[in-house]
Amino acid sequence: MSWAEVADLPLPGPGEVAIEVAASAVNRADLLQRQGLYPPPPGASQVLGLECSGRVAAIGDGVTAWRVDDEVCALLSGGGYATRVNVPAAQVLPVPAGVSLVAAAGLPEVAATVCSTVFGL
Repeated sequence: MSWAEVADLPLPGPGEVAIEVAASAVNRADLLQRQGLYPPPPGASQVLGLECSGRVAAIGDGVTAWRVDDEVCALLSGGGYATRVNVPAAQVLPVPAGVSLVAAAGLPEVAATVCSTVFGL
């Protein structure tokens, strides 16, 4: 892995939220992706990082659940290791009260795993 400058993202599209990333996590899927064993889906960011936390920087048309400066975390198809990422609003979660942005970065994958295991979603 290496640090690199990349082009700025466009504004979020309809139904998307732009997140100014404060922290990201490393999970098994990230490790597999880094090894080339778990390719990003077509159209996803080539920047690694499948979950992150931060503050909403901008919202796209049709997004009503989020406001600029809301603290959020998200499960991503890629881009969580960038400084800013656009995410479908349905993949964004609120940071629980009393949880830091650093700790919240590791919540989305865990929450999704628990929901799919317990509720079969």
